[in-house]
Amino acid sequence: MFGLTDSTISLVYALNIASVLLCVGYGIAFWNKGGNVIPGEQEEDKKWVKDEIELEKDFE
Repeated sequence: MFGLTDSTISLVYALNIASVLLCVGYGIAFWNKGGNVIPGEQEEDKKWVKDEIELEKDFE
């Protein structure tokens, strides 16, 4: 039916399904978890974005 002529093929199918279920479970569990933000990092990022916008305006 699915090419299950050998037991190793059945094992591959089972491991593939298990892998998919584990990945989906991990994704659901950690869906909106924030990363570790280093103090001051957000301000540096905002400054970097502002500098990038100014540089892009120079090229227009």
